[in-house]
Amino acid sequence: MFEKVLVATDYSEAASAALQYGEYLALRYGAQLHVVHVQADALSVNGVVGWPVSMELTPEQRKAVTDKLVASVSGLACSAATTVLWSESPPAAIRDYAQTHGVDLLVLGSHCRTGIQRFFLGSVAAEVVRLADVSALVVGQQHGRPTDGFRHIFVGVDFSPESVAALRAAERMATAGQTRITAIHVFDNTTLSPYYLYRAEQDDRDWAREQFDKMFANEGFSQDIETLVAMGRPHTQIVEHARESDVDLIVMGSRGLGVLQRMLLGSVTERVLRSAPCAVLVHRDATEGSHSE
Repeated sequence: MFEKVLVATDYSEAASAALQYGEYLALRYGAQLHVVHVQADALSVNGVVGWPVSMELTPEQRKAVTDKLVASVSGLACSAATTVLWSESPPAAIRDYAQTHGVDLLVLGSHCRTGIQRFFLGSVAAEVVRLADVSALVVGQQHGRPTDGFRHIFVGVDFSPESVAALRAAERMATAGQTRITAIHVFDNTTLSPYYLYRAEQDDRDWAREQFDKMFANEGFSQDIETLVAMGRPHTQIVEHARESDVDLIVMGSRGLGVLQRMLLGSVTERVLRSAPCAVLVHRDATEGSHSE
């Protein structure tokens, strides 16, 4: 499924978890593993009068940066290409490296606190997810390495081509006979009047079941996929049901809707990333031309 996996590290616990996932995926799919660290060419230090002064790194300091990255992968069970990206813009540097080297999966660490700005390296992970042209796996520091594969995968489905592609990605990541896949569709009923709520919910549930039947009949998935129809705020329902079902991977599709939506990432996807109890794969179909959510 993956040929080149890229892990971006800042040596935090979240980045360490991401590296474990990158190692697992590289071993499972026989993929090349790339590990990068973004470092500015200069340090900001306080000058004589307290104003910040930019000081270029010495050759010894630059070598120490490179040596630290090499040391960080020394215990992996697979080989890894290490590269220090010298840049003032980590998101752009990571994106450009991925494009140049034909990477098809990014693995990024998240501290899993409230607020997308709390992703590791500040807002870097969030911005990389927004701007990347390939799938991105976001891992929290408490998410253990799936040594025996993913046991239960949740996929957010809105019956768009992108969500069908996400479901196929989940199927490819599943271990035959060991992984449950649940496709969840959520109706946002929070704006309905209580008077019409029950009737609308029944109609919506019937419609969703019909759509699931059509999708499975037309797409020909190779394994049984469970379905779940929920009511409420989409991101809340996805996260709560994933937590209750002991899910260890959530897969969300990505739509190619243009620059504005790319900047906004997609409200449901972004909110799931903020509070997910497990790793989240933001899937981008390689056949799409432009991506955003």
